[in-house]
Amino acid sequence: MAKLSLGVAFSGGGLKSFAQIATLYDLEKNNIDITAIAGTSMGSLIAALVAHGLSAIEIETMLLRLEEEFSNSKMLSRPSIKILPFSKDRIDGLIEHHDLKNFCEKIFEELNVKYLSDLKLPICINSVKLDSGEMVLFTNDKSYFTTDNFQSCYFYEKDIEIATAVAASCAFPFVFSTAHIDNERYVDGGCRLNCPVSLFIRNMVNKVLALTMVDRQSKEVITRATDVAIHSFNIMSAQLDEYALQEADVVFNVPIQSNYTFKFGKGNEVIAFSKNHLILNPIDYNKLMNKPFRFFNF
Repeated sequence: MAKLSLGVAFSGGGLKSFAQIATLYDLEKNNIDITAIAGTSMGSLIAALVAHGLSAIEIETMLLRLEEEFSNSKMLSRPSIKILPFSKDRIDGLIEHHDLKNFCEKIFEELNVKYLSDLKLPICINSVKLDSGEMVLFTNDKSYFTTDNFQSCYFYEKDIEIATAVAASCAFPFVFSTAHIDNERYVDGGCRLNCPVSLFIRNMVNKVLALTMVDRQSKEVITRATDVAIHSFNIMSAQLDEYALQEADVVFNVPIQSNYTFKFGKGNEVIAFSKNHLILNPIDYNKLMNKPFRFFNF
């Protein structure tokens, strides 16, 4: 039997993306190595940590600590006064982009890595140019990834700081202000592709595992303007991904309500729920390794 070459696509979803850690534990338990990684928004941060070589427990520990630090910073509870209409220097999000980027830089400084080229595994992170709508792919190895499945999509041709790429992919509209790279403005990669399945070159990875967090039975109460914006974005990204997910060999979905997206303090709850969900809905790795199949559990 040919050796499994596995690509994993990590979806965006803010705090909901913590659910993807359960699958990392499961891959380790089943002695399945990841060959290449793609990540969008918060999924790009997790993807970068995996690409650096951290274990599931190390990633869980780090993400929970970062969640606590971010919560203690009270960025979301103290939005910049610059967003008010009468401000001369009004920004385009509740949180300034450089605050997000600085937060990401501290993570990778601690790990002693700076550029995508410093990471051990092939990785691709997507973001979107605000003005043109073009999707831009940041990667350390173009031989594993492709732009062919999309119109108006191209590779960023230079090496780039991990924190810059992650922060650009995480620039969630209204919440984080747009990222600025080479005098261009960038927004969240989920605006065009929230689960980056279609970025893999399939003769480089013979299987692709897509990780999603879509709750199609949601009965959540939506009242605040931010809740409406977040829920609307999640509806859009889920619809955009429906076609892309057909390209995956395995889709493992953990149904988590959209109001958890920026519900800091609930990280442990999301991780515990996802671990239990995986126990109740196990992935059949024998089928994954022996023949093509799709495992949808929406």
